[in-house]
Amino acid sequence: MLLTLLSLLFSGIAQAAVSPPLSWIWLHPFSWVPAFAVFSRLEGRRALLAGWLVGLAAEMAIYCWLPGTIARFGGFPVPLAVLVWLLFAAGTGFYTAIFAWGFARIRRTAGPWWPLAIAAWFCALEFLNPQLFGYLQGVAWYQVPSLFLVVATTGVSGASFLVIFGNALLLQGVEIEAGRRGFATSGWRVRFALFAGLVAVAAALSHARLAAIAEAEAAATPIRIAIIQPRHTIPMREAMERLERDVFAKDLVSLSREAVAATPAHIDAFVWPEGSLRMEPSRKSNEAVLDFAREAGAEIWLGANQWET
Repeated sequence: MLLTLLSLLFSGIAQAAVSPPLSWIWLHPFSWVPAFAVFSRLEGRRALLAGWLVGLAAEMAIYCWLPGTIARFGGFPVPLAVLVWLLFAAGTGFYTAIFAWGFARIRRTAGPWWPLAIAAWFCALEFLNPQLFGYLQGVAWYQVPSLFLVVATTGVSGASFLVIFGNALLLQGVEIEAGRRGFATSGWRVRFALFAGLVAVAAALSHARLAAIAEAEAAATPIRIAIIQPRHTIPMREAMERLERDVFAKDLVSLSREAVAATPAHIDAFVWPEGSLRMEPSRKSNEAVLDFAREAGAEIWLGANQWET
């Protein structure tokens, strides 16, 4: 029982470990194996609960920053912020419960080719799962552009498919080696060859995309960008906005002028942090921002709630 619990928790928490800030991408090719081994033995409600535990652990680990953010920006007391975090994790992690619920049945139906079927089942659920923050399995592979850029052709689901297919295939190989399954080793080699072929295709497509990017960069006109980032804490910013609504934008204008004075070369664009403007750029309160953009002859890139077509 303890080993089962640890296996499920490992597979869940590992989903956070493969992503920043740890970025242990080397863990991803086998991170699902312990959970898949458990799912293979369970049916019905027990499978559903096991999958839900994995999803809950994964979402709590990935979004461990959420309680602090809710408490700080939402003004919630910490216990209530933690409760919201738990409810969020339970809701967004439920698709893993559905995945585990169907795991054993799909495995039996697909026979020796079940790793392929399981990967398709997982990606279908991942694609259909409504998400506030769009995290998919394949996203973590942005750290390896020589494979990740296959998503330009397949979408992120293509990378997710390879991750799940590889994990399931590894579990099947372990089971064959342990003599617990009756599939011929030669059949597994065929499936492994298919997986290796898909990885090779992903690498080839990614290589072509990298070459296209390099060619576009070589032909592009270089621009000079100034990144403006004030050293404001949240309490400092809240105090500033209580004094004057547009004081934060004016502070960014001041810092941008310092950047102009610090370099003799023309700056083509200024990058300001998210939430730089609380209202549309056309508002009178943002007049200082528009004046600076005209004066500097440059663009200002920032988050906004207005767009034009």
